[in-house]
Formats: sequence, structure tokens, C-alpha cells
Amino acid sequence: MNKNNGRRIVSLLILFAFIILIPSGIMMHLNDVPGSFGDRHFPMVVHNLSAAVFVITGIFHIKFNFKLVKKYIRETWFVAPGKGCAD
Repeated sequence: MNKNNGRRIVSLLILFAFIILIPSGIMMHLNDVPGSFGDRHFPMVVHNLSAAVFVITGIFHIKFNFKLVKKYIRETWFVAPGKGCAD
């Protein structure tokens, strides 16, 4: 697998995990009734699994784009005196 395919897969997985996190969190919140653990077990499992996928793919996303992030930070945060902004 080349780097561009890895970037595509990671980007799609991180998007999918983020989209799943929102409704599963809302379902957990709506089913938060004291004493009824059975109703919120499924949304809790889905939420925890999608959170794990989100974190793991986030790490790979940073790994794949580290050079670009480093270049962006160097160019925008550490501007040489007298050069001003690139805008």
C-alpha cells in the first residue's frame, strides 16, 4: 500500500468514526436512566469502538501528514523578522 492510499483509507475511517460517535453519544445520553444498563449497552459498545478507531486513525493521520504540518507550523508560527505574513 503506498502512502496516498493509506492517507485515503485513514481519512475515510476517521470521518466514518466521527460520524458514528455523534449519534451513539446522543443515544447513550438519552438512555441514561438509573438502573437500566441493558438499554445503553449497545450504544456504549458502538461509541467505545468508534472512539478507539477515531484515536488510532488520528495517530496515523498525524503520521502521514507530519511533514506538511511541520512545514505549515514553521512557515506560519516562526516568521522571520521583517518578512511579515504570507497572506
